[in-house]
Amino acid sequence: MTNDRPLVSIEKSWEAAQQKANSLHVVVVAKIKGFLDPEVLRRSLLLVQLRHPLLNSHIVGSLDNLMFKTEGTEKIPLEVIFNPKPEYWQTIFVNELNTKLENQKVLLRATLIKPTEKSTTNYLISRIHHAVIDAISAVHLYSEILSFCQKIVSENQIPEFEKLAPPPCLEKIIADYNIENNTELFSALDQPIDTLHFEKYVPNQQRTCGFIQKQLNASFTQELLQRCKQEQVTVQGAISSAMMLALAKHLEPEDKDFYFSCADAVDMRRRLNYPIGNEQMTALVSSLLSFYTVNQKMSFWDLVKQATDRIKAK
Repeated sequence: MTNDRPLVSIEKSWEAAQQKANSLHVVVVAKIKGFLDPEVLRRSLLLVQLRHPLLNSHIVGSLDNLMFKTEGTEKIPLEVIFNPKPEYWQTIFVNELNTKLENQKVLLRATLIKPTEKSTTNYLISRIHHAVIDAISAVHLYSEILSFCQKIVSENQIPEFEKLAPPPCLEKIIADYNIENNTELFSALDQPIDTLHFEKYVPNQQRTCGFIQKQLNASFTQELLQRCKQEQVTVQGAISSAMMLALAKHLEPEDKDFYFSCADAVDMRRRLNYPIGNEQMTALVSSLLSFYTVNQKMSFWDLVKQATDRIKAK
């Protein structure tokens, strides 16, 4: 099934950003327990590429005439690395964040990291063009990859699968929605702006993206979920508030009010008049920009309630 068509404006913006910077694609990493044969994984990647029209496409043309094209798309490349260092995957992850995609050939590449050939610990890292994927479809894609691997091993043959139709045009979907003026944004422009200190500014092409890994333990996560229910707030509001308070406590002086902007990601798939399933690959995400006055002495849960109310209203 072909997917030859011009890129719509949203997709063009991602491709334009790809050409100007190195860190504006989606990189996903999964730690997979159990033996994973690289050749089985290669076959699985071929199946998901055939199943998804956008994965079976590449991008051609100049910025004013960009096109998705099916014919000539290369197979999803898989690099296999054997390295016994437990944290070596982080090195590859950061490298993938800061390496340009070869969009004229294929829109996804994968790297499999194993300590040894027979190891039962695997890290699968994928670098994907942001014009064709968001976090929801990325998680579902990994589920499909592992499901195909399991079927190939258990059935000892190429499993049957359904080829998906191309996703609906995003511009037609969002044409039904009116965007209201954000009066909060305009009022924010009147506020005095302090910027964080940087040693120097460099061109986009020289900027790099780092990686900070944080993981909550299971018991603390359950405590957080339960407390959010008791306080009638959202976990998203709690995490946003924790990040803002952490930054405020890092800054000085202690008695100063800080005026922060906070962007919260929103899954649009369930909120549209034309619902799109999680299995359909496309970048269908939006963000809500809110502004907060924060100081180190304010109550965490008061800020969470404020954040929750603003997110719900928007």
